[in-house]
Amino acid sequence: MKFYIIILTTLILLACTNQNVNDQKKIDSETLTADNNQDLSEDWNLSHSLQIENEDIVLNIADSFYNKIKPETNCDEILKECIDSLELVINEIDSLNWSKDWQVNEEKEKELLKKGIHVDYSEGMGYLTLYHQPIISIFKPCLSKELIKYLDNLDNESIEGCYDDGGIIVSFKTIAKRMLYRKELIDNNPNFIFIDDCKEAFNYFVGDLIYGSDNSRVYLNDNSVKEAYLYIIDKSSNPELNKSFKQFYDSVKANNFKENDKTSKLKEQLYNSIRY
Repeated sequence: MKFYIIILTTLILLACTNQNVNDQKKIDSETLTADNNQDLSEDWNLSHSLQIENEDIVLNIADSFYNKIKPETNCDEILKECIDSLELVINEIDSLNWSKDWQVNEEKEKELLKKGIHVDYSEGMGYLTLYHQPIISIFKPCLSKELIKYLDNLDNESIEGCYDDGGIIVSFKTIAKRMLYRKELIDNNPNFIFIDDCKEAFNYFVGDLIYGSDNSRVYLNDNSVKEAYLYIIDKSSNPELNKSFKQFYDSVKANNFKENDKTSKLKEQLYNSIRY
């Protein structure tokens, strides 16, 4: 793992260091070996050296990880290490350039997507996220089908969106579908490489379906909310989840979908009983 950290740090520096900054230290390439125990991040100040103009950084880092794969290595695990590292890089680029508004035209957005960078917007402000498709193309020969499907799903959700300005911008049925996908993945693949991420996302979606968000509250008499609950009851492959939502739906229906202390307690019981 330390070797990958060294490789990652080196690529960031090579790809992103501002060429006009002459007082930065020069790295000796002979020190970049697996036996080198020095944490390069202690010797290099990356502040203000990362710029969006260095658009190939995601692909370069992904290539470096893929080139270390051997026949006996688990490709899915290497890709996860790669993605974890790339997310740190994207966050670093975003945070070091926080004053930029990332307002780019549609053509430029498409160019960046091809290089693994997604420009998203919230409350009128642009921010950067990782787009997995170019990375999948690099690793695809050795990846499991389940992981490819999962990353495809993440990218589709990212492009479609979920929240903006404290509100939910997709239908509650869409949230239900995303929740059920995670639940099925958790149930069928308990050792999945991104199992913790699946559980975290599942919990978020449960909260969205029961309580909503700051600017998108859940009202039980809302037909879109009812539709989402009935979809879960009909489509859930998990008997316990199905039973929990059916009992909840039947109870609030018997209460004429009113918002009162009784339904608040029912919401709390459902929320606490199905989350991880």
